[in-house]
Amino acid sequence: MKGTILATKDFKSPDGEHGRNVQKMEWSPDSQFFVFSTASSGGHSPWHWQTYFYDRRRNTFKEVDDFTGPVIKRNFKLSAPDWIEVQVQGTSADPGDITNGHSEKRRLSALH
Repeated sequence: MKGTILATKDFKSPDGEHGRNVQKMEWSPDSQFFVFSTASSGGHSPWHWQTYFYDRRRNTFKEVDDFTGPVIKRNFKLSAPDWIEVQVQGTSADPGDITNGHSEKRRLSALH
């Protein structure tokens, strides 16, 4: 509200030529988590929408993929108070599926 920077995270490659850019961003309904999906600017793994969240209480960034598996769609869904739902790689018939995948839902406050 005051225009204060809470935290920053650098997504550029070591050579400074590539990186990740934000595709979708949203605060959780309880305003404790800032969630954002990213895409590779270098075209690497275009199916993989690495998704992150900033935890206001812990002042840390975490990658949702670490708790769910590789996120394959950028359009995550948030619901009260701090639930996130994402589409991740794999189906029961094809664990490597990156087109349809399956849904995973987690409570952000429980992800440590």
